[in-house]
Amino acid sequence: MSRMPGRLKGNDLVCGTRMQELMLRAGALKDVDAVVMVHLSAVNDVAPPFMAVAKVRVRYTARASYVEGAPTCAVNALDAAVAAYTSAAAMHQHMRPR
Repeated sequence: MSRMPGRLKGNDLVCGTRMQELMLRAGALKDVDAVVMVHLSAVNDVAPPFMAVAKVRVRYTARASYVEGAPTCAVNALDAAVAAYTSAAAMHQHMRPR
């Protein structure tokens, strides 16, 4: 960002912490517009057990149906993908730490 003075407005912060939720609740980030978070560890781990790095392969398929014939028989792959994204985006509100 130092290479673009005046082009980006706001406050940014780079920090390494395991307690960002506590910092957020305490108001430590109230005047910060953007944060780059780094989760520190004492070990090198190629596949850490974080949900954010879990890979899932999903294949959506569709079945065409004419509107005049049987519109309720159509299987819309885009609707399925949107529903999956919306569910995954809302899931974090209900997940508890291990």
